[in-house]
This record gives sequence, structure tokens and C-alpha cells, in this order.
Amino acid sequence: QKLRQEGYDPWIDKEKLVGGQEWDLEIIKAIEESNFFLACISSNSVNKEGYYQKELKKGMDVWERQPEGRIYFIPVRLENCQIPVKLRKFHWVEFFEGDGMEKLLKAIETGCEQRRAFT
Repeated sequence: QKLRQEGYDPWIDKEKLVGGQEWDLEIIKAIEESNFFLACISSNSVNKEGYYQKELKKGMDVWERQPEGRIYFIPVRLENCQIPVKLRKFHWVEFFEGDGMEKLLKAIETGCEQRRAFT
């Protein structure tokens, strides 16, 4: 909700998918076309098998195609939980801390500034 108030349009599957769509295709398209990938991590998601891991991998694949140093993949830790090894190279947004939303917005704003600088 806060992201929308700030003028952003987050793509959330439960909100964006409509009946009859091929959900796997639509999720992959959304990841490919997004300016940012917010990897929301919790105690539950760290240990989750299946599609969540596929989405993380796809987000990292898209990040690898970005120009060096460009913010695209933003790990957001929703609670104090273990950080997966493959994500430890990124600086985290600790969303559960009092200034978590401000730090997330700063990461997004910095990424937007990076894009404007190279267009």
C-alpha cells in the first residue's frame, strides 16, 4: 500500500493475475519487465521448496543481465531470520526495523536515479 502511495505499481500475483491466465508465464513476464525485484524473505520462505525458489532464481537471473552496480534485486527481510547463502552478496533492507519502509524507498529511489543517469 505504501509503495502505491509513493507512486509505484508493485506487481503482486494475488492482485494482478486474473482468471484464465497462465500464471507461470505471467509471473515470469512480470519479473522480466519489472524495474526492481523485491525478494521478501521470512523464516517460512527461507525453508520453502518449490515455486518461491524458482521466482528468486529468475529474479537473480534478470539481475545478472543488469549493468554492473545497478540496483534491481532488493532483498527485503520481513523478520529476523536466516539469510540464504545465495543472497548474502546483497545489502538487505531490514523491513522489520522501524525505518524499514524508508530504507526500501531509498533503495528504489536510488535505482530510479541510476536509470535516469543512463537514459
